[in-house]
Amino acid sequence: MKGYVRKRKDGRWEGRVELPSTPDGKRRQKYVYADKRQECQRLVNELIYKLETSDFADAGKLTVDAYLEDWKKTYCEKLAASTQQGYKNYIDNHIKPYFQGSKLKNLKPIHIEEFYNNERKKFKEKTVLQVHRILSRALGDAVKNNLITRNPCALLDAPSPEEFEASIPNVEQYFAILEAARGTEHEIPVLLAGMCGLRRSEVFGLTWNDIDFEEATLTVRQAIVTAEKKLDNKKPKSKKSSRSISIPDDVLEVLKANKSVGYVVSTDGNVSHPGNYSHRFSNFLSKNDLPHIRFHDLRHFHATLMLEAGVALKHAQSRMGHSNISMTLHYQHIHSKTDAVVINKIDEFLRGAKTKKEQKS
Repeated sequence: MKGYVRKRKDGRWEGRVELPSTPDGKRRQKYVYADKRQECQRLVNELIYKLETSDFADAGKLTVDAYLEDWKKTYCEKLAASTQQGYKNYIDNHIKPYFQGSKLKNLKPIHIEEFYNNERKKFKEKTVLQVHRILSRALGDAVKNNLITRNPCALLDAPSPEEFEASIPNVEQYFAILEAARGTEHEIPVLLAGMCGLRRSEVFGLTWNDIDFEEATLTVRQAIVTAEKKLDNKKPKSKKSSRSISIPDDVLEVLKANKSVGYVVSTDGNVSHPGNYSHRFSNFLSKNDLPHIRFHDLRHFHATLMLEAGVALKHAQSRMGHSNISMTLHYQHIHSKTDAVVINKIDEFLRGAKTKKEQKS
């Protein structure tokens, strides 16, 4: 933070302090005046101190909602269109209405906690957590811009929603779903999610050019998501998500029988809208008297299937396209039958140890 002092033509002393730029990069300054140089320097030093401790009037004129609007335009520009839409929704419909007119510099942890409690009256804890993440990120950037000295969100415990329990089908249940899906719009999505572990966005982003029938592999190059009710073709979720994986024989046969041009999940080769597919999948299960699961649970099924088949964790991570192994572990679930097999192995080990002990006796 810089301050300058100079003598004016009228004999008075003028002090100038460089203020933090506005979120859009505009330069700002503040002036103070005194009859003596020493007094003017003192005022300059005082201004600098107040600014750096976020107790400066001009810096404090910026409201939370005004700052978030500027932050959204500046810092969210590089995000994917669907992510930008998500940020816009949380900022415009949750954060800004509550903090409308509140001074950014006056924002304290208790005010944010009160906001979260208000959100909990209307929304689930998972929504509150997402609000917290966005607000914390925005306020972190406010610290970097010297608009506030500390991020009040960092002084709070993050909202902690209960971990969602996925409904993972076992092998028999999966094949019942697949049998009902034969010859319908659901057959290929069920195969790609359940036997290849693709995300819904990756299923809808897959083209026939991404499938190598000779090598029996498919390559995930893109994902189709929705943003502001429009389709957005974007790169996969992470670098690890861009991957080539082997295709099981049964899946390959179905793909060969349906081979065409354009997008794999499509009636005419054009990109299909994934937005309401989960709803259609739910109706399909209901119509066929099958247990309700999310379409995404088929991806969990594939991860669990690899666990039960003894596939190495690192290989499973690569196939799932996870950026870290901990996420793969999160997707792998223990079925009761698998647990029973483990117990049998433990019992066999204990019986063997007991027998050896008796033989020595």
